[in-house]
Amino acid sequence: MLPCMNSVYDYVMTPNLYFLLPDWDKLGRLLCHTLVWNPHDGHHTKIPTRSAQLKKTQRLAELWKPASVMLEKSDREGDFVAICGETFAVKPHVWEAIRPLVHETVEALPVTVDRLIDPHLFDFPPLSAAERPQYVMLHGISNIRMPQGYVHSVKISLDEPTLGKYRGQSIAGCLFQLDPKEIAGKHLFLMDGEWIASQVFVDLIKQRGFSGLIFRPVKYQLINKPSITHPKKVLPPPPRPDFELAAQGFSTTLAEQWMSLWNWSYAAFKNRKWSPKKPKLGRPIALKTIEAFEKKHGIKLPHDYVEVLTQFAGSITIDHGSPDDDVDAGLAWEEVDDRITSLMIGGGELWTFDIKEESDGFREWANAWLAAEEGEPYYEHFRHKVPIISIGDGDYVTLDLVTGIPTWISHDGDDRTQGLTLGRNFTDFITRWAWAGTPDIATLGHCAQENNQPIWLQPESAIIKFWHDWLRGMPLPEELE
Repeated sequence: MLPCMNSVYDYVMTPNLYFLLPDWDKLGRLLCHTLVWNPHDGHHTKIPTRSAQLKKTQRLAELWKPASVMLEKSDREGDFVAICGETFAVKPHVWEAIRPLVHETVEALPVTVDRLIDPHLFDFPPLSAAERPQYVMLHGISNIRMPQGYVHSVKISLDEPTLGKYRGQSIAGCLFQLDPKEIAGKHLFLMDGEWIASQVFVDLIKQRGFSGLIFRPVKYQLINKPSITHPKKVLPPPPRPDFELAAQGFSTTLAEQWMSLWNWSYAAFKNRKWSPKKPKLGRPIALKTIEAFEKKHGIKLPHDYVEVLTQFAGSITIDHGSPDDDVDAGLAWEEVDDRITSLMIGGGELWTFDIKEESDGFREWANAWLAAEEGEPYYEHFRHKVPIISIGDGDYVTLDLVTGIPTWISHDGDDRTQGLTLGRNFTDFITRWAWAGTPDIATLGHCAQENNQPIWLQPESAIIKFWHDWLRGMPLPEELE
């Protein structure tokens, strides 16, 4: 919830700024055609990466390959159309008209309209080259982040279909605090993922008669915002674990290294003015309980996994907390969150043997697919697996009962995550995860990969170094290499 202001009228309107919204009616229907990601033709695995790339503020044009989309028809065609609920696409002649005004804050990325959505037939027929409408997608490379302390609500109830953070909220009832330096000289830019335009831009659109947009005034105050304040104390680097020892299996030395890393992460978030909690270990599982589970299912669990459960902890809960309402902490978090788009921070159980309650359902599900799709490489990943961590969206981290290798299993046909290798064994996986600062498990499925392994689990990756520096309390470089 956004905190309330005392006065509806406490804002300035100079220079005029406007939210850009796709054209819609009072029933909430978009009136112009829209574009959506194409999940067919093998493109479904690229969609999470495309969405993550669009959230970045680095220029993408040099490396961007045209994205495949589908055209969903509505009442009419528009010069501006919503695309994937994330941004706008425009006709090429529109881009040529606005480019001189916006090229410093916006770039155009090519898309290919490969299919049509026919709601009457519930079909997605392919389009020939001659039938494909031409659009380019707008990508904002200037995005003003607005921590809670700089956004206030004045309780006006009118929800509109925006394309960013304030979707489903009343933008007419939001009062923003902007620094003059943030908006100087900009005619089209992002604010928390919402498209914002200057009066000059709006006048150009109206003068040229371009269709598909609605303009809503932005209510804001001009203030001088403080620069990002980093902690006075810079922590030493995290204690490096013995990765070769982890590959050999569990040991008390390794358990001590895990605790040192988890405690280091706790101290780092505390230093960042977050609200973390210390690691909470569940009592070890009795060996006879493990043996009863193995006997019931006719399996033998990997030795290192059993040793962790019986000698160290039956579960472990990590909660990094959040920056709460501290403005400095919020600004610092926005700084790193904007650059590492795959990063998710949360709290919960890293592992728990309570997952055994889901084993029956998982095995039935896996065996059904193996029988139905015999020999298909995608479904072969289901073979000889037992779930050890539930991702929460239907996916699982599993252990291979033959090799002991932790493997990601997707529930929805995602070739990008299916069969991902998370470590050489369970202890190696936990060691790498702890070294990475134990981000939310979903981070590992959303990030880039090398050699069939998430980069978050590669100890020497640039993203780990970048993240460690931020956790330590250090200022960040301009770019993540």
